[in-house]
Amino acid sequence: MRFKLASSLFLLLLFGSNVTDGQVLGPELKTGKLEIGGFWKQFHRKMDPNFPLEHNWSRSSIFMKYGINRFITLSAEGAVYNVKDNTYPERNYRDYIIGAGIISRIFDINEFRMALSFHYNEIFSFDRAPYESGHIYTFHSNTRGVIGVIQVEKSFSFHSQNVTLWIANAYIFDEYIFYSSWDFIPYTYKSVDNFGFILGVNLMLFKHIEPFFHIVYADFFQPRVGIGYQF
Repeated sequence: MRFKLASSLFLLLLFGSNVTDGQVLGPELKTGKLEIGGFWKQFHRKMDPNFPLEHNWSRSSIFMKYGINRFITLSAEGAVYNVKDNTYPERNYRDYIIGAGIISRIFDINEFRMALSFHYNEIFSFDRAPYESGHIYTFHSNTRGVIGVIQVEKSFSFHSQNVTLWIANAYIFDEYIFYSSWDFIPYTYKSVDNFGFILGVNLMLFKHIEPFFHIVYADFFQPRVGIGYQF
């Protein structure tokens, strides 16, 4: 019942939202716990074939995580929304976004926990540009990202609130594919240095509210901050 209610709430948030994305990083949840929230993420990568040209973008997100059992936590993201490109105001995009992730605890060593984590997200951006001189000039794009990590976590109590610190070795891959209507040839840009690390802190306030802050490093430091509510 709790899962169905929270899932319904998540869907309402999801399709009423303007932006969302994937890659819900952090510690696993306890069995039966479900969390819904939002966060802001910055991406800053070097990508071929424009290396050393830098690509810098950011995105706000909503997410859902569910603890299947003490060893597996699943996450999901997705949305459909319209967006304008400030650099190219003549373009009119509709974005379709999907994302999923899994966190799997491997074992505990004293007060430390070790887990494997994998996250995938994909954004399909369709340009709905108007007719110009009897022709349609469109610029579609497809952005996808993969993160695979081995993370170590430690939780402790501070002023009666729970704090979880975690650090992870990570494989972080981003790819951007651009399609133009005049030649139908895709142009692909891929991240260059894909191995990095992640530092994170998650707080659990009043047993339900979880603010968190993460730093992802791959090419550059990329902050991510958010808050969730656990049912």
